[in-house]
Amino acid sequence: MSSRPAIPESEKSERCAISCALLDPGFAVPILLQCDPSDFNDLRNRAIFEAIRDLDAEHRTPDFIALSELLESRGKTLASTLYLSETVGYTPSAYRAQEFVTTVMDRGARRRILDGVSVIAQQCHDIEMGVDAIVDTGTAMLQGQVANIAGQGASALAGAQSVLAKTHYYYSNPIEPWQTRGIDTGYRHLNIALDGWKRGNVYYLLGLEHSGKTWLALNLVMNLCAAGGTAIFFSLEQDTSADENTQKVTLWERVVLALADVPMSTYLKGRVSDDEYNRILHAGEDVSGWNLTMYDDRRTLPSMEAAVRSVARERTVDLAVIDYLGLIQQTRTYENRNQEIGGLTSNLKRFALDVDVPMLVPHQVGGKGIAARQNKRITLSDGYESGHISQDADAVIGFNREELFNPETENPNIAQLDILKDRITGGTGFTIDLYFNKRTGRMVTAHRAEAPLPDEVLDDHE
Repeated sequence: MSSRPAIPESEKSERCAISCALLDPGFAVPILLQCDPSDFNDLRNRAIFEAIRDLDAEHRTPDFIALSELLESRGKTLASTLYLSETVGYTPSAYRAQEFVTTVMDRGARRRILDGVSVIAQQCHDIEMGVDAIVDTGTAMLQGQVANIAGQGASALAGAQSVLAKTHYYYSNPIEPWQTRGIDTGYRHLNIALDGWKRGNVYYLLGLEHSGKTWLALNLVMNLCAAGGTAIFFSLEQDTSADENTQKVTLWERVVLALADVPMSTYLKGRVSDDEYNRILHAGEDVSGWNLTMYDDRRTLPSMEAAVRSVARERTVDLAVIDYLGLIQQTRTYENRNQEIGGLTSNLKRFALDVDVPMLVPHQVGGKGIAARQNKRITLSDGYESGHISQDADAVIGFNREELFNPETENPNIAQLDILKDRITGGTGFTIDLYFNKRTGRMVTAHRAEAPLPDEVLDDHE
């Protein structure tokens, strides 16, 4: 007859770790504070740990008297005076503090993983929850537990020192205005406005239906990958399979043809010139060496997070694109669409922070409201149920094409990017012009009609 496996814990290591902190607070308390209260399975040890943590936050030494008084004031009778006094001398030296703390954190992580497995087991009994949703939720939950075992705060001293260190580095290594310390977007004016992509940030791209949002997202991915970066593209409406079926058109064809600057219609009819044929061959060879992965079967945020973490185990991910916001499937139900969008935007921010990757998310705006007003440029409030976007976004970019409302425009091939919000570098109000070849999908920097930038930047570095 088999018995149920014991819960992973080590009361001895928990007590030894606390004992080290009491014996040599200056050395061992910082090591102990790597832990989270949930790492301690024994409630007495957890109570003592929390008391040590709170005394340290008040810059008080966690000696026997201070701890006893604090525990008594909290009514922590489990952590009795006798237990505390015995714990002080539980280990003869503090030099093994890191070893004990590592064991405590390991056992705590294992228990949390078991808790996650328990949740997954319960979901398996919910017949209204799809299998894909269970797998996606469970994968993201378990990976999150392993990747982020315990959160750590930062003191004012550590924070200030990090800023001073960066200041010295920036001062000693200046860069040009169009260069970036972030991740290069491939468009120098966008770099000037946003200082490149920033890790953990979410960038929303607002545009009309069929205006070219996907093309811009693809061009940004192409720019990054051509420079040696790693990108992931989640397409929720187009095929990304590596399929040689001539009855299908995939996103890979759009990428290769755009890089080769060859129209899709010419390619599909086999009417390419010798020069275009060679350009496609060279573009295909270039793309084959890129660190780019595209998915069309990941429709929930947990499944996308699992994919990003899988790629990140092999190499650093520099940009993830989700095309587009309105097609992301939720794993729970909401009372209305506004709440659903709010749930997505808040979860997207958590997602970006957890995986430490810049996220670019196109979002469709309503054309009727824009057509009815004199100013046809996209504003921060134009997106469908987009109030949460303006609140949760790190940056919002408006994608404008004048020809959609004015066929007689003198610049039918110009697409303008308005920085509608930028909470990091203050790029709000910048406008960037791109030349958009609608036949091939390629977008390159163009001279701008209006540019709130110093003239010398435009004249010397265009």
